[in-house]
Amino acid sequence: MDYAEGGDLATAIRECLDSEAMLPQSWVQELSLQVVSALDYMHSRGVIHCDLKPGNTMLLTPFILGDALAGASKPHALLVDFGLAEIFDETAAVGGPATVKGSPAYLSPEGFDGKLTQKSDTWALGVMLYEMLVGTRPFRGTNNIFVLYCQVANTEPGFDQIPEVPQSLVRALMEKNPASRWSARQCFAHEWFKVQEFDTSLVVPNSLGQQVSYFHRAVTFCMASAMGMKDLKEDYRLFKALDADKSGQLDQEELKLGLAKLGVRQDPSWIMAAMDLDQEPDSLRLIRNESFLFFSE
Repeated sequence: MDYAEGGDLATAIRECLDSEAMLPQSWVQELSLQVVSALDYMHSRGVIHCDLKPGNTMLLTPFILGDALAGASKPHALLVDFGLAEIFDETAAVGGPATVKGSPAYLSPEGFDGKLTQKSDTWALGVMLYEMLVGTRPFRGTNNIFVLYCQVANTEPGFDQIPEVPQSLVRALMEKNPASRWSARQCFAHEWFKVQEFDTSLVVPNSLGQQVSYFHRAVTFCMASAMGMKDLKEDYRLFKALDADKSGQLDQEELKLGLAKLGVRQDPSWIMAAMDLDQEPDSLRLIRNESFLFFSE
């Protein structure tokens, strides 16, 4: 396997934001075209990545922020971590309600019901493009259940923050109806990939949101695995049923018992590892009643 001298794309994005800079459009365009080419090749052979995200996009050439901003370097991307990849069967979408896979922030709306296709990969590409061009993910919040709800509801992210030319491409990739969403091959014809000079007056957003709690993310993903997003509006009643000591918050033991009752087949520790989550102190691994109120009647 090639050595990725530049680390992963997630680190490059974070380095830019920490320096109050943005990845230049020319750099993003070059990397995006490489990812589109990789997806088109995979999809033409019936393979779905199922976990496309910046953390699984490696940079083979060194990433030096100053050189990237000056246009003195170009990225060379490599997609990795095919541990969740599937061979796509055109007669049926991959998976089922209890086999949700992928990282929630990049998972397509249909993916929360376990119905993954090649269009699920292009949704993830759209999220990555948004993140590179705007500096933050399209859907964010301190409560990850709210983030997931936004991805399947009629909520739209701030597309107007994206530069004009690539904006229509991101919209096409983040179409919530997979039948209307662009494929990787359709992307080649987009005008953005023909642009050679770019406006460099990009502004870093004032607020990038708070880090989503490890516990919130794990809970949400496990619950989505068991129920599918269509059922998440029942969360308030579910919360009350799981809250055995009526304390208004769930601890890890209550969560473990609740997930077993829901019939979640995946090992929660495996899910957390797949999501690249770091451990938090025990005192933070609590989810409170208020987190569910958005969905209560």
